[in-house]
Amino acid sequence: MKTMTSIYFRLMLLASLVCVLIGASIDSVFPSAIPEVLAKARDAYEVQFYEAMGSGVILAGVLIFVVSGVAFAGLFFFRSWGRPLAIAGTALLLGMGFFAGVGVQSERSMFFGELGSLLWGAVLAISYLSPVKEKFAAARGSMTQDPVQDLSNSR
Repeated sequence: MKTMTSIYFRLMLLASLVCVLIGASIDSVFPSAIPEVLAKARDAYEVQFYEAMGSGVILAGVLIFVVSGVAFAGLFFFRSWGRPLAIAGTALLLGMGFFAGVGVQSERSMFFGELGSLLWGAVLAISYLSPVKEKFAAARGSMTQDPVQDLSNSR
């Protein structure tokens, strides 16, 4: 059995991002994937939802987006702060789910979103439970390293 290497870890991390991005955008690219009556109901609901929730939802979304992006970079470059930040961002996202309201999405969008979430969970587990965890421990105190050098040294 092959052990998890930093290259496989990074590929899985990138795959999770790609899947989530596809899931988030596929209904915009193919609007006919959602029946018109459901799309109209969704649009009407979203207007009411954002008016009722105010800018708090938008600010929380921006915060989660920033935290997730920084955590992704931290995981990709094996920074010691990457794993706890990724856990915090995931917890924020899950907490936000209670306030997100009703969603309408196509089966393709849901498939890619779920697949991306599963891969993200696997990445988090691997970062703590596989030999890759040593990369994060070795990165402790090396905050000044060049990310390009990190890529070349990670094989």
